[in-house]
Amino acid sequence: MYRIHQFRELTSTNDFALALGEAGASEGVIIRADFQSRGRGRFSREWISEGGENLLFTILIRPGIQANQAALLTHVAAVSVKEGIEKIYPEIECKLKKPNDVLIRGKKVCGILVESRTLSNYIDFAVIGIGINTDYYPESLNKYAISISEEIKRKTEKEAVFDAVISKFSQKYHETLPMLIRNPK
Repeated sequence: MYRIHQFRELTSTNDFALALGEAGASEGVIIRADFQSRGRGRFSREWISEGGENLLFTILIRPGIQANQAALLTHVAAVSVKEGIEKIYPEIECKLKKPNDVLIRGKKVCGILVESRTLSNYIDFAVIGIGINTDYYPESLNKYAISISEEIKRKTEKEAVFDAVISKFSQKYHETLPMLIRNPK
């Protein structure tokens, strides 16, 4: 179902996915980057990551839901990240901090940024940007951030985490979508 496009460097996976959405790309495109020169979170906060050390990706979807239901997409993504990490590392307990963070021991391990474009009152498409600190976070944020590798005391299995998160997202997205009001086309 997903078509993954991997890049060494982008300004932002969300920016690239937004451009694809505007150009008519279909649901299920995933944009991954080893490094983002202008990664961002909510309120245009900078998302800092060393090249190749973390999972940085964006999923493009076309849910056809009402614009006022967009917050549910963030929740679906956050739960998917939480459960994906815990599937690969059962010794880790993640918590959700609404609206868009996943925490380990009260420190941020993942941020999620959902951006969408609407037609009338419906979401035409949305991009769900996910940044997971698998093996790095800035030392200056030690009080607020953590990586999976710090918690498990070894290098992470990044691809296993990615696969688990995408699998959980696919499951939860397809379970949730039928419960929402769809855009009659």
